[in-house]
Amino acid sequence: MKKGTFMMVSLLFLGSLFFSFHAWADEIDSRIERYDGKLELHHDNTATFIEEVTFVYDDPYNGQYITLGQAGKVPKGFQIESNPDVKIETNGLAKEPQSVEDIPIEDGKKLKIYNKGNKGDRVKLTITWKLKNLLFLYPDVAELNWIPISDWEVEMDRVSFIVTAQPDPSARLVAHTGFFKKDPSVLQTKKGFEVALDSLGKGHHFELHGIWSRSLFSQTLANDSNVTNRRATFEKQEKEIIEKTQLYHLLVYTLVPVLILVGFVVAIYYLICFFKKTYQKAQFENKARLYEIPQELPPMVVALNLYDVDVEAVGPVQRKKGRLSFSNLVQATLLDLIDRGNIRYVSSGKTHQLEIVHYEGMADFELTFVEMVFGESDSVEPATMFATYQIDKKILKGVHTQAEETKVRKEGNQKRDLFIKDLHKLASEVKEEEEKLKLHPHFRSLNKEEEKMMNRGCISYLLAFVLLFISMIGFGLLFGEFFWNYFLWILLAFMIGIPLGSLVTKRSKDLLSEDFMDEIVAWRSFANMLRDIAKLDKTEVEGLVLWNRLLVYATLFGYAKRVSAVMKIRAIHLENQGLEDFVLTNQSLSFASGVTLLNGYMQTADTASNFSISSGGSSGGFDGGGFSGGGGGGGGGSF
Repeated sequence: MKKGTFMMVSLLFLGSLFFSFHAWADEIDSRIERYDGKLELHHDNTATFIEEVTFVYDDPYNGQYITLGQAGKVPKGFQIESNPDVKIETNGLAKEPQSVEDIPIEDGKKLKIYNKGNKGDRVKLTITWKLKNLLFLYPDVAELNWIPISDWEVEMDRVSFIVTAQPDPSARLVAHTGFFKKDPSVLQTKKGFEVALDSLGKGHHFELHGIWSRSLFSQTLANDSNVTNRRATFEKQEKEIIEKTQLYHLLVYTLVPVLILVGFVVAIYYLICFFKKTYQKAQFENKARLYEIPQELPPMVVALNLYDVDVEAVGPVQRKKGRLSFSNLVQATLLDLIDRGNIRYVSSGKTHQLEIVHYEGMADFELTFVEMVFGESDSVEPATMFATYQIDKKILKGVHTQAEETKVRKEGNQKRDLFIKDLHKLASEVKEEEEKLKLHPHFRSLNKEEEKMMNRGCISYLLAFVLLFISMIGFGLLFGEFFWNYFLWILLAFMIGIPLGSLVTKRSKDLLSEDFMDEIVAWRSFANMLRDIAKLDKTEVEGLVLWNRLLVYATLFGYAKRVSAVMKIRAIHLENQGLEDFVLTNQSLSFASGVTLLNGYMQTADTASNFSISSGGSSGGFDGGGFSGGGGGGGGGSF
């Protein structure tokens, strides 16, 4: 991931945390210790609804608001009378509110109670509402299909509800909170019903569905008089709710998880087969050493042929990971050309330069490489390497007009496109040199069977993951629930999928050909020797020859410091004095900074090419529609 992209993602993440914190900080920290509701049904189809809500505060507060709604399917003529009675107890003492606002809102009423208090207060509100035409009246029964709780802004620790009417042994009452919630307990008493629930989450519904004998109510029929057996419809509806609950539980907790599990099992099966098929039979001994150079090859050719490292892929634009770094490729190639006499190192006081001596014996890719490093000059210092692609970071500052923005983008694109073209040419010429030398191919592509297994495994895993994600979102939207089990499965699948995908990608790209494995073994053993050169005994060190070439390949593999340290300790000198000075005085590290500058140029060019001047609660609402088709709604909170 590019640094700019990473920074953008990080800023977005931190920004979301910042705004989330402010949204959270604006809320009053409180909880509802108890919610006690009492509904008294009267013979004239009026009702008295008493809400007792006990708040416990962890913050200072200005008051509370309570809402009662008439959204969704409600009886004809249903009405909530204005100016309900409000009583307040704070820490057990009666208290008069500073003021109460009765605010008509869409589909209901909202009481805003100004009742300022402090952290640690326990406040009990008692609201007495008067309701008209709460029941649906049919020839045989009166039906209650009502949602008294729906939009509270905090969780309720304990909920109890009492529904009373004239005695009726045939009465029925059912309480619902959702397909995936534990239904409240309902106890029938002489006077009516008592409903209890351990807790109710923020914004969750609590719905009452019941019937009483029609003879208890004197009001004229207000609903469908053609319905002669509403009781049977009620029982059928409740039975369907039970059946739907069982079906949805089977779907969410059994059928879909089994289907997803099968997808993951199939994926793992094919991926195991893929890894078995592509298992490398020949193993490399980590301690094996070779004390002579296997083949005399240019560093970039060694990287491509023996390590499958393409200079374009690991360069500053694509930035792909490889066994060898772009910086090491550049440094090793410079050392190789110094050793061969095409370039020389010159120092005078604090000035250190590389100068072109001649072009004899240089391959096409080396000519291109020298042109990229030196540009139109015959000599370079660390700060002037890759000058052709240089772009000043100051170009991004002080841009205020569209014309200036266009100019910045144009220059960024020019530098970036020029480097991409030259680096692509260099990479192509390295491949051509590999072909000219008729080197054996050491890496192979997947065969059809291996590719089929890999594709089937990856596709199966992806489909299972997508199904898991869609199921969590779909079920959440369908049922209004957050399914933590699905979320945790997604996290697990993601945590397994990322490294697994990385392993599959690495295996598919790192397939070695068995035909010329001895050459790979030789180079790996040679690299092991350079890695462990400080551990070699005196006899082993004295047996080494061509230290100048050892330095070239040690630089390629990232072991230059180890080799140069041994040379200093053992007082080993090179015939090429310039090469010795360049390495043993650490000037090679100074010129390595030229690669760092190049990386900076490309980052600036990339930013410039995409430069832009510009870059520089539902309080009181009701959703309508109940679990069993009822309406109403009720909510509340603090401010």
